[in-house]
Amino acid sequence: CPRDSFPDPLTLMQTTLFVAVALGLALPVLAQGSTCGDNAINTNFGVALGGGDDALFSVTTSFPIVFPDGTQTTDIDITTNGRIFPVGGDTTDFSPSAAGFVTETTQIAGAWIDMTFDAGATSTPDQVDLNDLGSSVLITWNDARTFPGDTLFTIQVELFPNGDARFAYDSRFNPADGLSLGGD
Repeated sequence: CPRDSFPDPLTLMQTTLFVAVALGLALPVLAQGSTCGDNAINTNFGVALGGGDDALFSVTTSFPIVFPDGTQTTDIDITTNGRIFPVGGDTTDFSPSAAGFVTETTQIAGAWIDMTFDAGATSTPDQVDLNDLGSSVLITWNDARTFPGDTLFTIQVELFPNGDARFAYDSRFNPADGLSLGGD
């Protein structure tokens, strides 16, 4: 996102499809769009789920979340490392890899990064937030930092009932830090 370097949705889909083809897989893409900059983040964060390092939060949503493999469930797990899974298919793996998107259970990732919310930063709220708006579910990794690192950034994924997703990144996020999009 810094310097408007994050790719547009078409580039994201092309990149994901390239990885899928390179691995010999058919990989569905959930990206409806991605936006960068401080105005891209919806500040209506909702409820604080918590923080920590390599932590996992289980929640129930008001509508089924659609995952790349077609799984639909209202019970999801959200990790502090930027990933969303159906409950029970989760992992708090902090080492992003393209292979992990296809060998691990289906997932959606705002950015798969070794993030931490361990209060090592001087900012608040330094946590993962959830806002179930009824028409969408907003998940925010608010004032995260890479491990080890001091630079704070915010990542947000908005999930819609039809399976679309919107990814947003504030201006402090460095897209070279992790993997993004959905995978199965």
